Amino acid sequence: MSEAAAHGNQARLSSLLKSQEGIVLVLAVLAFVLFSLLLPSFFSPGNILALIRSVSILGILALGMALVVIARGIDVSMIATMVVSVSWAFVIARSGYSLEFALLIGALFAVVAGVLIGMLIAFGEVAPIFATLAAGSVIYGLGRTFFFTLEMQNVPPGAEWFSLIGQGRILGVPVTVVVFAMLCLALHLVLSRTRFGWQTYAMGNNPGAARITGISNRPMIVAQYAISALIAYGAGLCLPRRRRRSTPGFSIRR
Repeated sequence: MSEAAAHGNQARLSSLLKSQEGIVLVLAVLAFVLFSLLLPSFFSPGNILALIRSVSILGILALGMALVVIARGIDVSMIATMVVSVSWAFVIARSGYSLEFALLIGALFAVVAGVLIGMLIAFGEVAPIFATLAAGSVIYGLGRTFFFTLEMQNVPPGAEWFSLIGQGRILGVPVTVVVFAMLCLALHLVLSRTRFGWQTYAMGNNPGAARITGISNRPMIVAQYAISALIAYGAGLCLPRRRRRSTPGFSIRR
């Protein structure tokens, strides 16, 4: 390696350690090493896979949040949208409809919720933090009042293929982790290779300049929140777990 290349790598490493991302990375590595040394069985394969699976669920939710944050927004209604849409889908499936149809209804509910939130922010000009905070309470209240009453929703019987999403493995890797990796790649390609992604970055950098250059900010905001809600719904589909002597279930406790 040439001296110039070595100097360039050293400069990039130094800039990384001075950034927020670098500081978080260093703290995460230090915490992992400390827990591995002090906690029994922390570094065991089973515990590592369980941690990765749990982090993957949060990571999927973070992808939806990242999309709206890049465009100078925030979406704190994702958890409520995830809980209500997935739980309602299970209720519909247990009432006699096919699971596929029920999952489609749940996805449509999530998209409609995201569109309404986006319209409230884009056309009503309500601050995203207040709009999504209020919307989350409304969505959860509607779900508990009209769609379901139990805090634990069981996956309908005869849906073994669906339980593989939250419990299956591909070459020993949990399906949830694979889904998270695929969504990361898909979102990266969308943000870096498509007009939608470029316009999202432009809105985040300077909304006024983006509007002047011809970007339709309002439809973009609606689309971003709809995609965020749909990603939250996808994270909810990865959550159901099999309990002992029972069927896979999805807890709606907040």
